[in-house]
Amino acid sequence: MSSTDSEDSKNLGLWLEQAFLSRIGPLPPSGPSPWVDAAIPDLLLRTTLQPRHFTITRKEVLGGRVGPVVQRLMDLTDTPLACAQQTSRLKLSFVGYQQEKQELGQVRSIAEFFQKVNAQWPYWMHFLDPQPDDIATLLSLIFIPTEVRVEGLRVYTRIPLDPPGLQIFRAMVASTLVLHDAMAAPASVTHRMGARWRKALTTILV
Repeated sequence: MSSTDSEDSKNLGLWLEQAFLSRIGPLPPSGPSPWVDAAIPDLLLRTTLQPRHFTITRKEVLGGRVGPVVQRLMDLTDTPLACAQQTSRLKLSFVGYQQEKQELGQVRSIAEFFQKVNAQWPYWMHFLDPQPDDIATLLSLIFIPTEVRVEGLRVYTRIPLDPPGLQIFRAMVASTLVLHDAMAAPASVTHRMGARWRKALTTILV
């Protein structure tokens, strides 16, 4: 669970949902697009498929292997149908840190690596499974935690919503909307995704 100033957390969730709600639907095509596929709207409207784990290794982080990680993400999402099939499915995890005494949010090399990946592939909000634990991990990689406390099986993290982190967060939202336009996704898909993200943010940001 993460904590912020309560008003800031409410505003963040509300802003995200409003940004998603502002999308009114597919834009009229200005010309032929390889991204428009008649099967995509139907696939996007189906029930979410089983989660798919996407792991980043300690070796990749320490070696600064941003390119190979980005390539793996692109291989998962290199066609319109692939993007539709992976909607809200990815569960991001880092392996090789089991012996660390710190929580992932405190290992800044992980956050710095993630942000370099995100600079080239910023579509996490479309693909990430919007469950509280997954989004808490994402937030700890965007914002710098000022306090991490472990109580039993629960991890409590305090994250200030600082301007650099907010800029990354807003860019992720914008990238998701651009992707939905490119896929000609129904507006209802975007609106539902915004509602799920706001609900998760409300759960973890207290």
